This record gives sequence, structure tokens and C-alpha cells, in this order.
Amino acid sequence: MKYQDLIIAHSAFNKYEKRAEAYDTFQRTKEKHLWNQPNVPMPEVNKLFKFIKRWDYHFRGEETLFQQAYSEVYEEINYLKEKTFYEIDILERNNHVCIQNIINKFATINNAGRYESTDASKMAHAILPDLFVMWDRRIREGTIGDANSSYAETYVMSFLPFMKIELNQLIDSCGMGTDDTSKVLGTLESICNGDTIAKLLDEYNYMSYTMPTEFNLHKENFRTYHSDANLDVCLLDALEFWNGYIVGKGSPEEIRDELLKMLNFLQNNKLISSDKRRDFWVMFRDGSRDDQIWVHRELKEIYEESILLD
Repeated sequence: MKYQDLIIAHSAFNKYEKRAEAYDTFQRTKEKHLWNQPNVPMPEVNKLFKFIKRWDYHFRGEETLFQQAYSEVYEEINYLKEKTFYEIDILERNNHVCIQNIINKFATINNAGRYESTDASKMAHAILPDLFVMWDRRIREGTIGDANSSYAETYVMSFLPFMKIELNQLIDSCGMGTDDTSKVLGTLESICNGDTIAKLLDEYNYMSYTMPTEFNLHKENFRTYHSDANLDVCLLDALEFWNGYIVGKGSPEEIRDELLKMLNFLQNNKLISSDKRRDFWVMFRDGSRDDQIWVHRELKEIYEESILLD
């Protein structure tokens, strides 16, 4: 995997996957300090389950069972909470056991007798977004060659080591050396709206294996608007280009169209006045790149909050 592919995948994911805002909403509204205890409050569990159910309409998890499971693996969660996917030795015994226990526990929080490891990986990632990489059936098929190998042992022994290989290739492609890998990864996270590397790896997998047609179309569209000269240089040399890209979209036309869609929605639903709509549009149309980024993020936050309330 090359760093360029990761950034373009992030752009494609936010364009084509309409449920993407559910994750952003959970991470923005999560009261992090309330998860630093074995007895997580029910309102926080409600937020988590709303995110999971948005992605899996067949999810059968029980909130009270999750509360119990969380308390039972809280020591493992606490042990892992300062670790990142890049730094952790997946196969070191304590790490291996903790990760496996968390996935196993979260995969069985239902009364239907189902083992839901896809949803378990989403819950684990939502709680520890720097560490856990999510998966689904098509990602399993594309990465480890078996969609049905869905148990925690496979997640730890096969999937995560494969993602480690992908991550190392990603770092090498940045052309910045390995003396300050944290700077490399931090730069990528900053370009991609602050999403963690573990989340960005999932978005790349999702677009590559779950939505490959849309991903290929997005890459073709990207090449239509942007020179290949930006794709063959190290990350730092192309930093201005990638920051200007406003990831999550594809071309200037697409950015404009999405902005107008959000403005129309918010005005039609009386969430902003016509004067405010005009102010936003003029700032975006005539402002600097920083102004455009601010307008885009401000509107997206208002838009996502309206979706959440709805």
C-alpha cells in the first residue's frame, strides 16, 4: 500500500459510504472519561450501539450484556489504552491475549447465540481507535483469503499481522525514512481530518474489498483532475497538494457540490437562516484554503448533528 492510496481511499470512503458520519458522530460525542472505568454508563452504551446498528441492521447485541462484558474485560482495555497499532507487538503474549479476550467477549453480547466478530471489531475500535483495525466479510476475503474465518484467534494471528505488513509498506512509501515514524503517521492523520491510522487502514480495506467499483471510479476521477507529478514524490514534498485536496471529496467540483447540498439541506430544514447560508457560501467561494476548510468542517458538524437528532 502507498500513502497516496490511503489518502485517496479516505476521500472515496467519505464520498461513497453514506454511513460514514455515524462513526464521526460517535467519536465526537463520546465522553472519553466515562469509558475510563469498568462501569460505563448506559447513555454512552446507547451512543455506541447507535453507531453499530447504523452499520449492521442485523446486529443483535444487548446493551446490558455489553455493560457486563465491558466490565469483565476492562483490565485488558486499560492495559491496551496507551498502545497504538504501529507500536504494539501483536504476537507478544499479553497483547495477544488481551486483544483476543476483548474480541471474544464483545462478539457474544447477544441472546441469539451468534458470534459477531465484525461488530466486535467495530466496538473495540470505537473504544480504542488508535489500536483496533475493523474488518468485515469482504475484508477478510481480500486480506486473509477466507471470509468465514471470523474468530478472534484469526483476527489476532492472521489479520492484524497482515495489516502490520501493509502499514510498514505505507510508511516506506512516504519516503521520509524511519527515524521519526510517529511524524510520518501524524502527518497522514492530520491530512485525513484527524482519523487514526487504524481507522484509515480500515477505510482503505473497505474501499478496496467492500466497495471496489466505487474506489476504482474515484481513482479514475482523481487522475482526471490531478497531475501524476503529485503521486510520485515523498509525502513532505507533496504536503501542500494533499492538504489542499480537502480529503473526503475528489475534485473542486465535488467539494462545491457537497457544500451546496449541505447548505440547501440546512436552510430547508430551518437550521440556518438565508443570511447565514449566504455568509457561508461567500466565505467558501472567495476565501483562502483555510477559510474553505473551516466552512466545510463547520457545516459538516452542523449537518451531522442534525442527522443525529433526526
